[in-house]
Amino acid sequence: MFEREEMFAKSIAGEKKPPHMHVFVVQGDWESWQARLEEDKESHVGKVDVAMKSLKTNKDFKITITAAQATPGDSDGDILVFPNRLRIRTSESTESIVNAIIQDNFTHLSGVTPLESTHIFVCCHAKRDKRCGYCGPLILEAISKRQTAGVESRACSHVGGHIYAGNAIVFNRDGRSDWLGYLTDSPECVDMVVGLASGAISQPEVQHWRGRSGMSCEEHISFCASCTDIEDLVVETKAMNVLFVLGGPGSGKGTQCERIIGQFEFVHLSAGDLLRAERQNKASTHGALIESYIKAGTIVPVEITVELILDAMKKSGHSNFLIDGFPRNADNLEGWNRVVGKQAKVLGCLFFDCPEPVMESRLLERGKTSGRSDDNIESIRKRFYTYQNDTKPIIDHFTETGRCWRIVSDTTRDQVFLETRKVLIETLKFKALPPKALFVLGGPGSGKGTQCERVTSNFDFVHLSAGDLLRAERNDPLSSQGQLISSFIKKGKIVPVEITVNLLLKAALSSGRRNFLIDGFPRNADNLQGWDKVVGSGADVLGCLFFDCPESVMEARLLERGKTSGRTDDNIESIRKRFATYNQETRPIIEHYQKIQQCFKINSDRRAELIQGEVHSILANSMHMIPKRPFTSCAAVSGKTMTRKSIFLAGIPPAMKVAIGVAGVSILMFIGFKVINKK
Repeated sequence: MFEREEMFAKSIAGEKKPPHMHVFVVQGDWESWQARLEEDKESHVGKVDVAMKSLKTNKDFKITITAAQATPGDSDGDILVFPNRLRIRTSESTESIVNAIIQDNFTHLSGVTPLESTHIFVCCHAKRDKRCGYCGPLILEAISKRQTAGVESRACSHVGGHIYAGNAIVFNRDGRSDWLGYLTDSPECVDMVVGLASGAISQPEVQHWRGRSGMSCEEHISFCASCTDIEDLVVETKAMNVLFVLGGPGSGKGTQCERIIGQFEFVHLSAGDLLRAERQNKASTHGALIESYIKAGTIVPVEITVELILDAMKKSGHSNFLIDGFPRNADNLEGWNRVVGKQAKVLGCLFFDCPEPVMESRLLERGKTSGRSDDNIESIRKRFYTYQNDTKPIIDHFTETGRCWRIVSDTTRDQVFLETRKVLIETLKFKALPPKALFVLGGPGSGKGTQCERVTSNFDFVHLSAGDLLRAERNDPLSSQGQLISSFIKKGKIVPVEITVNLLLKAALSSGRRNFLIDGFPRNADNLQGWDKVVGSGADVLGCLFFDCPESVMEARLLERGKTSGRTDDNIESIRKRFATYNQETRPIIEHYQKIQQCFKINSDRRAELIQGEVHSILANSMHMIPKRPFTSCAAVSGKTMTRKSIFLAGIPPAMKVAIGVAGVSILMFIGFKVINKK
């Protein structure tokens, strides 16, 4: 499932007043549509637009013209008219057809037939707006997979309000239209859209409802209020909602904020980062002043800080904010109330509580690489003093009013985030975004782990190995399950699937991320059933990457690995047992995903760069994942086998190649002598 940053940035309830009549002109497919179809006067849409502008005189009677993608049984130039639910397929002139539409009288036209199905139109107009071009096809594909009897879905061109993409219009059997926005390809959204079309539900969720034909904005909002508690939606749609994030320097506030935004719909604003950015901005009139305050370890005047924060909030277009390191004193809080007032609702304060020795140690370690002038022992202790005298009373204030949530932060980052997550979900009632899981399967030695590591360097994925997690838990002396896992393994028994799935789920939730490559799982039907039982709809399974490799190649790889891996199962007897288990138990899981068309097969008996290029293409093009950087392997692009040396030296004159070679040997010899001397 996808999301967009600006989704739900504002309420859309009743913002659209649908036209009296909607005309869809069948014209090719959505990928061929130009940005402004009406400007091509020779196109079907252009001809209808010209005739409409010349013949229509009643400005109060609103008619919208939109292109529609052809579906089986359509011909280019067919016209679909709503709310009448008619198809016009005639040789009569465009002017005659448009006159009939304007007059709402089709009796004199030939080739007019009723539309039997209800209709869903999804905006996919990529050349008009990239957001619609990205969201629309995914939504349309998800709706089409439902194959609901009596419901027809197709792509359409712009319907206005591209900021609300994905946009859709649903026409039911009564001719009523519901205009929807902020849709995704999630099962919940698809259920709602198909339910409206089939008549299974009568009104959509208010956060997706732009308008209904025949209703004024006031009537629409009133109708929304009768079926949904609009006040409960204010956090998501209208107000700017703020959680202050406080704690001593080095308590982990920034780290945990980054994890929160990975799994929740928040924007992280750091008062310190905003001040540092302003301080480094040469055009800023406040830069030098901010510099002097920070060096002295004192607080920057509240007017500057609040203006920077509020400006960043407004520019973001979002609703929910984590404000890190603010308010630091009573003056900050008073300044916030004075400047921001009712523009934002302060929900409370997350307080990360950590002992000073731990914070000091963290800051000194950070200072080795941060480049921050205040990460030194003298500045750190001044900051501790300021924190105790000025910021702690603010935390006490929120504690006294019942709006402070204390989180002990001297444990591991993962443990701290699990506690933070618990507060956000159970106490503050925020919904976490569901994790996305991509299973990675293939025989032992097929290269799954290698490619997973390459994926994580190019895409926002976390690599989870069920085997590695079990081994780590088994070796953890503090684990309550370590001995149990060890006893199963020693007896040659399979560890209960519930333990494995819960370890995977714990690792996913504690990471503060959303996208996960799960390597070597599910290995059998029991694993898959266990996943469905424990996780169920709590995660979106994207499918399965299947690395296909001949056994002879995998065997050779494993035997080579066994020379250095130290793994007891990297021997010929164990390897062949693992092959037998894989063929009997894991292959059926791969076949299951192939049957439901969620398996992506990759030939892994090739160079790693070629395999990586194909995986990159699948993730970017088939799963619409956004890469951190373009994949530029020359070998992958050309299909030719090229070494790094040949890539580097391509196009360099021979004399220069010799010089590079001599220089390289000299450097290597120098490094070798240095290493020997060091030893």
